[in-house]
Amino acid sequence: MPPTEQRFWNWLKFHFPELRLRRQYPADKYVLDFYSPKHKLCIELDGELHLGTKEKDAERDRTLGELGICTLRIKVEDFRTNDLAVLNEIREFVSWVPAKFKSK
Repeated sequence: MPPTEQRFWNWLKFHFPELRLRRQYPADKYVLDFYSPKHKLCIELDGELHLGTKEKDAERDRTLGELGICTLRIKVEDFRTNDLAVLNEIREFVSWVPAKFKSK
């Protein structure tokens, strides 16, 4: 795991223990960066390699949506420069995730 991804993983576990996130979780033909089975939430940390892959990301997000998984994409640069904004973005997203996506 790249250093920034490791830092993000530790940061997520500290700030969101209730999500009970899994790392590198397989779903269909994809491997999810961070996944909460309880909330059916995938958090993807998008770095420089994601530039120019919008169509692939959109297809992946559609496929995951069909599996009942919501995806939140976080840019590495946003995490590096303003982790408080990222913290609030994740909190807001988790509170918004529709009940149909959450496991009982």
